[in-house]
Amino acid sequence: MSGHSDSLQTGLRLYNDGKFSEALTQFENIIRSDSSAFIAKEYAGVTALRLKEYDKALFWFEQLENHKGLYSNPAQILQSVTLMERNLPGDAAKAKQLLQKIVSDDLEGKEFAHEWLKKI
Repeated sequence: MSGHSDSLQTGLRLYNDGKFSEALTQFENIIRSDSSAFIAKEYAGVTALRLKEYDKALFWFEQLENHKGLYSNPAQILQSVTLMERNLPGDAAKAKQLLQKIVSDDLEGKEFAHEWLKKI
């Protein structure tokens, strides 16, 4: 466990230093060694989003969404943000659908989702 914690801290340090490619590699290495490392999946997705690697970000957020038993799971709100950023045909509709689900199911990010629904 300590090894994962150290690796996660290294990834976060790289991310905070703006070394997004290196941070993403670090987070993905953690996930390869422990597929249940949901925090690393979240950070991998956020880092991929910062790198504008939208498909990779969506992949990691979908992996995060599949984690059961989390008290709080930001996967759907992060997916909707990624879809809005990517802005391919159909992305806005899919983002809107996710945002509506977040609001109706009272999920994490409900307030954010409610505000964004007013804008799209």
